[in-house]
Amino acid sequence: MLKPDEDDPEQFFWLNLDTGELQLRDDLTPEQRDRGAATIEILDLQRRVLREERIEKIRFVKRWLSRVQKDGLTPECQEELQYLKSQTTPFQFVIRHIFKLATSPSP
Repeated sequence: MLKPDEDDPEQFFWLNLDTGELQLRDDLTPEQRDRGAATIEILDLQRRVLREERIEKIRFVKRWLSRVQKDGLTPECQEELQYLKSQTTPFQFVIRHIFKLATSPSP
């Protein structure tokens, strides 16, 4: 299994934005794939409630990004940004994933 204090989950997983499911990255070694798959299975990371919560967080971040693009970084958006950046905010993996996609150049 992965150890969150030693392993960066973002190096193992990709997020399906439509289903909220975690997917193993294509560039993993066989050992990394085994560890990632074991982590998903043992911790039941694909259970419905987690997928739904990931999807809700995806939608929240996308709406926030749209508002910032349209209105700029308003005081309300600044407050929400602090929430999104806080290490205590649940689903940091999802938040970082959406931010990375939003800031990556299109192919």
